[in-house]
Amino acid sequence: MPLYLLNRPMAVVHTSLISRWNAVHNPIRLEFQRKDFDGNLIKFVSQPNSPYIGKLRVERLNSLLNFTNFINQGDLVYIGGSPFYNKSVEVLEVYPDAFIVGMDYLHNPYARFFNLITATPDFHVDIELWDSEKNFTYGTWKGTPNSHGYVKADVSGLLKKQLETTDESDFFYRNAKMKKSYGKVEFRYRETLYGAWHDGGYLFWWTNAAKQIQEKHSGNMAEYVPFNTTGLHEDEKMKFLIEGRPTLFVGYPFDLYWIYPDGFDSRQIERHQQNRDFNGNTTSAELNHTLYHSDRHGVNTLLPAQIDTNATTIDVWLEQGTEVADDGYTLPTFVTPGFTGSINVARPMPTGGAVG
Repeated sequence: MPLYLLNRPMAVVHTSLISRWNAVHNPIRLEFQRKDFDGNLIKFVSQPNSPYIGKLRVERLNSLLNFTNFINQGDLVYIGGSPFYNKSVEVLEVYPDAFIVGMDYLHNPYARFFNLITATPDFHVDIELWDSEKNFTYGTWKGTPNSHGYVKADVSGLLKKQLETTDESDFFYRNAKMKKSYGKVEFRYRETLYGAWHDGGYLFWWTNAAKQIQEKHSGNMAEYVPFNTTGLHEDEKMKFLIEGRPTLFVGYPFDLYWIYPDGFDSRQIERHQQNRDFNGNTTSAELNHTLYHSDRHGVNTLLPAQIDTNATTIDVWLEQGTEVADDGYTLPTFVTPGFTGSINVARPMPTGGAVG
């Protein structure tokens, strides 16, 4: 297969933890490397005879390979696999078992390969993307490699097709899935030289968010993803999907947003809340409730619990609760996944008016 998947939209957190959640309003890239014929099929040697003595000679390792079937004298090919090569060159002579190019032989690198240029003018890459959870097809990205054979596919434009602007918040449940605010992505890809589809073998997610490129993890949402592990640093624990410190107006709808990843299948999650007065003193006992677990993976809402009449701020955070039975596996001991989000509490003054 002459197309290799190099990079996926992900970020590594705390050595081995991987976040596959991405902000859809930032570039979300899949990167590939084109290698038409690699080191399993060819080797590089020095041309021993005149008139091209010392030039790079590409020889076949598979006797079924016949270069004269797809290469002609004067064609351009890309020679890669080493910083000493990595450029397009002209074919000087071609034989069934070898061809000679217009560059000097330097060595036979392990990562050697060559790509056809003249012989494949219409070469392009197709990437199909879909969401099996929502039975939604994003569409197909089409593009061509650069001069070095690299394909950098930004698929964020296709993923935005699933965005909707209607408010779907449900203020009757402690937590509810925001189906229009995130998406699951599966993909397959192919190139035109052979045409067979290949499974991407990797899932990732997007959420309706935008980040500054210079932010930590760039366009990845790793700071907002809870992980099933102990030993996280304080700044590695998940955050709610908010900027700054929000204000809750009593009597008006309010909810927080957070990512409920599918890695929490074996544990329930609890909402904890502490009401505080103007001086930061607690006004009542800590409140905690188990969140809804079934079919909640994705971006979720989180409603606050009861707010005391004299509370001016509330602290809200998440903790992992009891194990869910019959889930097929057990997770290790877990530390608090959530980070405490402080929320200002405001009570709108009643409006005056004549009564008649």
